[in-house]
Amino acid sequence: MAYHKRDRSSLPVLVEKLLSCVLPDDLKNEIIGDLSEEFYHQVHSNPDHRQAKKWLWQQTTKTIAIFASIRIARALRDLDLMHTMALFIGIVVFVATFVVITLLSHLDGFDDYSFDLSAMLVSGDLHQALAHSEFWQQALTHSFYLNDLNYLFQWPALLWAGASTLLLSLCAKTSWMSKHSIAGLAVCLVFAPYLLGTVYLQHNQVTINQAGSILALMLFSIMYLVVPATVITLRNQDQA
Repeated sequence: MAYHKRDRSSLPVLVEKLLSCVLPDDLKNEIIGDLSEEFYHQVHSNPDHRQAKKWLWQQTTKTIAIFASIRIARALRDLDLMHTMALFIGIVVFVATFVVITLLSHLDGFDDYSFDLSAMLVSGDLHQALAHSEFWQQALTHSFYLNDLNYLFQWPALLWAGASTLLLSLCAKTSWMSKHSIAGLAVCLVFAPYLLGTVYLQHNQVTINQAGSILALMLFSIMYLVVPATVITLRNQDQA
């Protein structure tokens, strides 16, 4: 079977698929076409293709954020107050975790911080860093300068999230547990890796490199699982 290599000036397949998931049908072709045309000019006007890819991911992230927010806002109109608050909290946790992961994945050093971020990471006290405004300023800045999304894949956390989602779905379809018990189980599954990782780091001396994989599992598990767990719990609450 012949293999046809994509041109450097073509939009990456991942970008097209991500945009297709969030863009409305009546605007999809127009927006992707405009983005593809501008990306073509960026590639051919600048010999450094990395700058063009950086621009592309910035525009893709902003576009997804805008249209995903519109879809979420429309979906929330059909929910009652309690459901809206629960879904809103789940989305906020997802976005916050994404921002933190983006910062830590692109961290060049610790000199930009007035507090000892390195010590907090290796000791499992990441939650203390979240109380510093400069941490969030750096995190939000990094979120708008993405070259690609490859860093968002972490297999151990994906396996945990997948297994947890299957367990919650099974419990919701059967009468094994009450609705309140399923909600409690969902919370435990979402935050268990973070809590266990925190305990491990606090009781073991590790280097910053060794702590990286543990922190990744702690954070990615939350990001992958919080929205599916919230949706399953809310749907289960709606069942008679």
